[in-house]
Amino acid sequence: MPTQATLWDVLGTPPVEMRKPAPPTVMPLIPASPEPSFPALTAEDRAAILHYAKALCPDANPAHDSLWSAYICEGAVHTCIDVPLTARWRDRGCSAVVRVTRTRLGYTAGFWLQGPGYSRGRGGFHHPNEDLVGAYLWRNLSSALQDGASWLVDACQEKPLARHLLAFFAARGIDATESPPSELKRRLISRQEVTAIAKAGPSAEDLALVDPGASEALLAFERAIGATEDDPPVPERTPS
Repeated sequence: MPTQATLWDVLGTPPVEMRKPAPPTVMPLIPASPEPSFPALTAEDRAAILHYAKALCPDANPAHDSLWSAYICEGAVHTCIDVPLTARWRDRGCSAVVRVTRTRLGYTAGFWLQGPGYSRGRGGFHHPNEDLVGAYLWRNLSSALQDGASWLVDACQEKPLARHLLAFFAARGIDATESPPSELKRRLISRQEVTAIAKAGPSAEDLALVDPGASEALLAFERAIGATEDDPPVPERTPS
């Protein structure tokens, strides 16, 4: 039985404003092809990690942090995932962001949440993440994104907003209900090692180090993330 002709069978294609809107495109956040793994730590890598560890010690020579920053920021690429919020939350001043940085040694992960009347956020810049074992970086982008997303959701105090965040990441293949498995952490140095370094105290060579100040690599990284002296990055995550 022939179907009944419509007005547009006679007049042609309906105008754009009368067509059914196409479904929204969901852009993946994770690369389609597997990422190459990071190479084994070199002697140069380990020397930089030692500067990072010494910078954590009481009364540390600031040169250690400057040298770590210069090394880790070389070629670092920062990514900020700003979760779109509905007017219900935007009108209350809310925002939700996951931050990750791909460094030459692995990925950092972090988040920033501006809730109604409170804010939370840490990590995702050029210092490693830390837990009860020690300092680490994530081995790939997907684990870093999942870590930042899970912290973001966990920091959210409003269940409807938390559900919105979960749905946003789930649509992009990221399970924000839990942290990635620990085996995806690339360990840099343990807390016991840092404690031993602090107990030993600075060497004559450590004391003689001249602080080179902010390197071009660090300054370029800060420009890329929009940080200034008056508006520094969000503090790094505390151990957990």
